[in-house]
Amino acid sequence: MERRAQRKMFWWKRKQSPSSIPTEIRDELERHGEAAVSAALAQPFDVLTSPLFSLCHEHKEHAVTWLKEKREIAEGRNRLLKRFAIAVAIACTAGLAFWLASRWP
Repeated sequence: MERRAQRKMFWWKRKQSPSSIPTEIRDELERHGEAAVSAALAQPFDVLTSPLFSLCHEHKEHAVTWLKEKREIAEGRNRLLKRFAIAVAIACTAGLAFWLASRWP
C-alpha cells in the first residue's frame, strides 16, 4: 500500500531520503560495493577474519537497507534516462515532420 501511494506522488517529491545507517557501516558497505555485499548476504562467509563477516551477521539489516537504497537510486536513474530518450525521440520526430511540411509544395 505504501508503494502504491508513492507512485502517485509528483516527480519532484519522489526523492528518497537516505536511511539511518551509521556512517562507519555505510562507508564499509560503499568500500566493498553492491556485488560483494549481495554475494555475502546470499552466501554468508563463515570465516571470522573476513571483513564481510560482521556485515553479514551483525549488521545484516543495515546491509539489506543499503542494497534497497542503491536499487531505488538505480531504478530512478534508469527511469529518468528512459523518459529523456522518449522526449528526444518525440522532439526529433516533430522536427522532422515540420521540416518535411515546410518543404512539401
